Amino acid sequence: MENETDGTPEDALQFDGTGGSGKIEIVLGLDFGTSSTKAVVHVFNFPGEPAFAVPFDNFAHENSKYLLPTKLFVKRNGCCSLESAPDASLLTDIKIGLMGEPDKIIAPVSGPPCDASAATVATAYLALVLRYVRRWFLQTQRQAFVDLRLDWSFNLGLPAAIKNDPRLGEIFALVGKAAWLASQRQSATLASAEEAVKDIKNEKEDECDFNFNLIPEVIAEVVGYARSPLR
Repeated sequence: MENETDGTPEDALQFDGTGGSGKIEIVLGLDFGTSSTKAVVHVFNFPGEPAFAVPFDNFAHENSKYLLPTKLFVKRNGCCSLESAPDASLLTDIKIGLMGEPDKIIAPVSGPPCDASAATVATAYLALVLRYVRRWFLQTQRQAFVDLRLDWSFNLGLPAAIKNDPRLGEIFALVGKAAWLASQRQSATLASAEEAVKDIKNEKEDECDFNFNLIPEVIAEVVGYARSPLR
């Protein structure tokens, strides 16, 4: 399961029953780390322009609720999760695999083989994180923003090595866009992640109604403001 349900669909982008004519820009920043991932949500063109560090609660690192371990669990039916499950495969070194050989099959640390490439695994992991963060925002910030429509942007942090390797930039852009696409689809599986990667490669981005930026990982959560046309 993802965050505890209050009836908010896992792939939701808007508050249920949003009917207001106003709109706010929401910048979701992910620092996709080797061992852990951090997320911050910024709200722009709204009084105070608040920012929220996202807690990962039951999924979080034992030392900090704001650190999500960068690992993926895959059940035998291909369904992906951020939490362990009986007989599930455990995939780690997700970012390292992506930076090395994105098309190479990743071997699980434990559990049966998944026959999924590093790019597919990274897409599936990031898609789950995106779903979690958006749903967390919709669940916890409803009272403040329910009458407004949310205009989403996604900032994905870049490894420092990308500055000297344009190929890595292309890979992270592919996976970032594919992750957003996969996060909007009903099933969270390796198959849906792989399909999303293919769709982005084939420029089928009609479901990507959002702004996407690759930026240095240290400031992934904050530069959205500087780039926002609504600042």
